[in-house]
Amino acid sequence: MMIIRCIEPKDLFDIRRIHNEHFKHEFELPDFKEFHCVYVVEEGGKIITVGGIRPIAESIIVTDMNIIAKTRVRALLEMLNAHKYCARTAGYDGIHCFVQNEIWEKQLSKVGFHHTKGEALVLGI
Repeated sequence: MMIIRCIEPKDLFDIRRIHNEHFKHEFELPDFKEFHCVYVVEEGGKIITVGGIRPIAESIIVTDMNIIAKTRVRALLEMLNAHKYCARTAGYDGIHCFVQNEIWEKQLSKVGFHHTKGEALVLGI
C-alpha cells in the first residue's frame, strides 16, 4: 500500500542515492531544512519520491514607463539593491522574477539575473 509521510532522518541515505542516480546533473539536492514541508511517498517501505515546498523570494516591480530609460534603470538598480538586502536578511540565497518584456529581461540579465534550469511552471491552488 502506498503511503505519504513526513521525511525522517533515516530516509536521507536513500534520498541521496535516488538523487545521485537520476538528478545529480540537473540540480543540487537541497537539505530541506528551510522548506515549509517535506514528504516521502513510499510503498512497501521503499521510497518512491520525496518533495517539499521551498519558500522563494520573488521580486515584483511596477515601473512608470513614461520616465526616461536612464532614470528607470537607476531606479531599478536601487530597487534591486533593496530587494537583495531584504532577501539576504530573510535567509534567501536568490531572488526570482518573472518577466514578460524582452527589454526588461535583457536589462535584468545585465545586472546578474540568469535563466533558471528548466522552465518555470505554476500550479494554481
